[in-house]
Amino acid sequence: WLRDDPTQTKMFALSGFVPSPPRYPAPAMVAEREGVLAKISELGGGFLDTDQWEPSITHVVIFLSHGKDCNSEKVMAAIAAGRWVVTKRYVEKSHKAGRWLDPGPYSHPRDQVPRLQEAVSKEGPKGGLFWRMKAVFVMSDERKNGVYSRIVTAGGGTVVSRWRSLEELSSRPPALREVTHVFLDPWPEASSPPAFLSLARSCQSQGLGLLMLDYKYLFHTVKGTPDTTVQDWE
Repeated sequence: WLRDDPTQTKMFALSGFVPSPPRYPAPAMVAEREGVLAKISELGGGFLDTDQWEPSITHVVIFLSHGKDCNSEKVMAAIAAGRWVVTKRYVEKSHKAGRWLDPGPYSHPRDQVPRLQEAVSKEGPKGGLFWRMKAVFVMSDERKNGVYSRIVTAGGGTVVSRWRSLEELSSRPPALREVTHVFLDPWPEASSPPAFLSLARSCQSQGLGLLMLDYKYLFHTVKGTPDTTVQDWE
């Protein structure tokens, strides 16, 4: 599973190739980006120029600068889906060798990416990070809602769009196993709105097993943050 299927067409996306002065001003970053794309093309790979996750992407190449991590939608969705997230050294070393090398040594995060890649290789969609998740997003930022919806879907989960607010969930609670997670942003403060309290009581009294979590739980789950538990985000 650590070896790419040689018969599979590799479809790349890039992430993190943005100017970072003074070491990487705009002209230098353009040159870095164009150099990576040229090498991908010469090795027979394809390229998707998109800011959003696309299921046809097989590899996301990231540019790490000054220790800054890359946490774009494409990176997180690729990890959740069990696809390869690799540093640009993977492309550079492969180009130097004249063939695609095994991506494992160039993966990032080093532990999380191979682990999920192995799971998907062995189990198919069931190996996705969010398999069996049925999520409702109650988020004030529509852009962020779209980003995390695509990440959950990439990881094999389902986004349930029937409910769009706490009020709707409170007035028409989901049936057992119809929804497993509700992700909230912003998180209700100490003076929780009546709809939040009503929904929480319904979940408890009916035994729905419904988790109401801060959306940041998804980010830390994807990144493999050590010791992250559901209880941290309830």
